[in-house]
Amino acid sequence: MIHYPNQTTLEVFLKRKLILLFASIFTFCAIIFFFVRDEVQDFIIEQQLETQRDAENAGLTCVQKLEKKGVEFVELQKFGKPKCIVKEPVRIENYPTTKLSGPVTLNCSTALNLANWLEEIGANEVEHFGSYNCRTIRGSSIMSQHSYGSAIDIASINGASVLFDWANSAEKSEFLKHAGKTACNHFSNVLTPDYNQAHKDHFHLDDGYFSACEKPTDTKLTAAMTRLVQHIF
Repeated sequence: MIHYPNQTTLEVFLKRKLILLFASIFTFCAIIFFFVRDEVQDFIIEQQLETQRDAENAGLTCVQKLEKKGVEFVELQKFGKPKCIVKEPVRIENYPTTKLSGPVTLNCSTALNLANWLEEIGANEVEHFGSYNCRTIRGSSIMSQHSYGSAIDIASINGASVLFDWANSAEKSEFLKHAGKTACNHFSNVLTPDYNQAHKDHFHLDDGYFSACEKPTDTKLTAAMTRLVQHIF
């Protein structure tokens, strides 16, 4: 004859199991928080600051945002050929913390995106191949974003050359590849030496309608999860 536990015994059994389950979950969460709290807190603070900056910039024009950042620039009149018009051009002399190899004329929104990217990667000096060029994309009848001042070609950052260091110098290569991926946070199209031979010596960054980007995983959260896995295993 099979004996089944009565209702009271079953309830006690289930309650104990639930208590053990919740205790395990709580302990696991506590372990996660202990090992990754600094990275998570930094990430939360950064998100809050970004939200605050967005709120402060709401209602400002592109030119006003450049002024607020302290960018050295000259506002220009709309110019270009019928198929190659730059609608809101600015000539950038230098960015607050980044020295350019020479002035560059960009559409204002692209200039602003470039400013944000340079800030994010900590660029002190940048060599570029210029921006405005009324032409089609190589091997295509589609106009290049260079035709609208919405693209720029970057040859080196902080002394790291795209041509010589992309695949040769470990430290510089790592920096350049991080910079290339991070650019996807600010531009819709980022082409690097990994794309094709035509870009072996520069990054192509643009604000076009087509997207060719792989956004990087947040580095702080990645570091946090890496630390957690290391401690667990």
